[in-house]
Amino acid sequence: MQLFSRVGWSLVASLACLGAAVNATDGGVIEASLVFPRNETYAPTDSLPVVFAFQNAELAEHFNFHIAYTIRNASNIWGNESVNFSQSLKWANWSSHEPYFSSTLFKDKFMAEGEWQLRWEMSWGACEEDSFLTPPPRVSNLTLGGIDFTIKSGAQVVDLVAGTANDKPCTEKLGLAVNVTGQVKQDSRHNECAVVVSSSTPTPNPCRVSIGSATAASISASWTARACNATFPPDFCPPEEDSSSQRLAVAGVASLAAAFGALAFFLVA
Repeated sequence: MQLFSRVGWSLVASLACLGAAVNATDGGVIEASLVFPRNETYAPTDSLPVVFAFQNAELAEHFNFHIAYTIRNASNIWGNESVNFSQSLKWANWSSHEPYFSSTLFKDKFMAEGEWQLRWEMSWGACEEDSFLTPPPRVSNLTLGGIDFTIKSGAQVVDLVAGTANDKPCTEKLGLAVNVTGQVKQDSRHNECAVVVSSSTPTPNPCRVSIGSATAASISASWTARACNATFPPDFCPPEEDSSSQRLAVAGVASLAAAFGALAFFLVA
């Protein structure tokens, strides 16, 4: 499985090449979409990443995005083969990388063959430009989406780089796009709200997003450090009593991954 290759200090050089903070703009189109998995067939895997991407991420600061989703094996309706996840991105460092990736890794959940369904919802708040109130009130929004994929022996292995290449098909239904014109202060505490044009609905283009090897390595490093620094680390981690330096190296690489890759990443065992 290429996504989680061995992490070494050579990763430092590749992480240094990742994008720096982008400059803020007054407006533009922000896109939020599911970029992995896609409507394809994958081999059984002990590690399945779920990745959302935010394009023009600098505009997302005042949206208070929240993602929740469920994945279940539709081929086994009587079984207990399902996972649920919920994540708030209120405190995400949106300006640190473009696009911004929010990732979750599910361990030991997708070894069973079958037709799997991923159903997600993304809640967010914004102020409508054409409101007659001053300042315009924050309006809550909910966007729903979903994708079906298959787990089958002999199929392609899970690989973020190959799986999000530009030649891979995807659909606009995987995401949302919002036209942002600026931001407005909401109250005396200077809470700010993104101003959007509700009468204009751009078409999302999640196919523009691809995950390169450096970003995939950053995800790998973050996951490795989180797993190996847990109270009960998995078997692949070096023994604590004779490899503390290796553990520090893993933690150091993960810190660089977080700094340069700007990834929100979670491990779900």
